[in-house]
Amino acid sequence: MFGMCGLLLTVGSLINWTASKKEICDGFLVIDKQKIEYRYRSQPGANLLFVNMHGVTERLRCKNSFWSSTSVGDKISLCVYDSPLGFDFIEISEE
Repeated sequence: MFGMCGLLLTVGSLINWTASKKEICDGFLVIDKQKIEYRYRSQPGANLLFVNMHGVTERLRCKNSFWSSTSVGDKISLCVYDSPLGFDFIEISEE
């Protein structure tokens, strides 16, 4: 049962990725960054960047190495993808 659910999610993600169209790739300003760490091993931490995208603040999750090398005020290259399935996503180009 769980295997079928995992397979369905994987196939759905693959279809969403291949059917999506790149809307825009541009440099956006990092306005804040936050690192969340938990005391328990069962909960993973998060490296968050807050980016101003056309007047809207978007929260992005990234790898620790990219988070460490990015500072508030930096411009990072992002690509925005539009999906016909409704699951739009943002990709960090430099990661």
